Amino acid sequence: MCGIVGFLKNDCLLDIYNSLLQLEYRGYDSAGIAYYKDNKIVTVKQQGKVSNIRNRLNDDHTDVGIGHTRWATHGRPSDINSHPHSAGRFTIVHNGIIENYLELKIMLVNRGSCFLSDTDTEVIAHLLELNYRGDLLQAMQATRNMLCGSYAVAIICADYPDTVALMKQENPLIVGKGEDFFCFASDSPALVRHTKTIYKMQDGDIALVSKSSVRFFDSALNETQKTFIITPLNQSQLEKGLYESYMLKEIDEIPTAMAASLACIAYNGLDSKTKDKLKTIRKIHILGCGTAYHAGLYGKYIIEKLQIL
Repeated sequence: MCGIVGFLKNDCLLDIYNSLLQLEYRGYDSAGIAYYKDNKIVTVKQQGKVSNIRNRLNDDHTDVGIGHTRWATHGRPSDINSHPHSAGRFTIVHNGIIENYLELKIMLVNRGSCFLSDTDTEVIAHLLELNYRGDLLQAMQATRNMLCGSYAVAIICADYPDTVALMKQENPLIVGKGEDFFCFASDSPALVRHTKTIYKMQDGDIALVSKSSVRFFDSALNETQKTFIITPLNQSQLEKGLYESYMLKEIDEIPTAMAASLACIAYNGLDSKTKDKLKTIRKIHILGCGTAYHAGLYGKYIIEKLQIL
């Protein structure tokens, strides 16, 4: 699953890089970062591990940047198919699948767009450039009206060097707020080292993020107010610690997680409405693949043995 991170913070390039490392557990085949340097957008991306791009950052410094780890869908794993992708003034990273990308790509090519990659993501960058008339919000609105599918997108535009624009539909995107900065990511582990104050964007949300503020807009581009919450996650819960991989760590945590879940149910019990609802159920379908399949078989046994229903 692709991962997205971004920071609007003094000297944040290493923050972006280290946050990408926090998203390695999602699985990926390439990584990249785009950032502002001397009023120009610099892009560094490469197939393989996140660590492959570390030396290519050349000890640069930036206050605005976006990063990405890719899990290939459209287009094989390669340097050129890695994110970020650019067209004209726009550079973007994307998590999701654009279902109508092929028809959009044909339209764009017929209008003179030149594509470098085989990804569906590059279509979004070209649409933003096509729809841009000097107003970033209007370009985003026109672009998403043309898209079918799921997406979490982070956008930097050469005309807005202090801003990152975000839009979300079905794929997760979280905004974090610090004392003097803002950040965002597709998952909390990339942010909790820096802040616990977050807002989980909702479908249809658009956000314009700077170092000092964030403005949210709904699907009609009406500005809206959002409530940030404090996440209960802490860094120690999210690090591998002494484990070789996140998978081994998660396996070892299963008994504790199960005990905590059961203790919560035992303490609070089931309310009468839930009990009455359970009594009406006559058939349960348990779906799973691999390890989840075997967990489902055991769950089936428990339900039958205890005559829960």
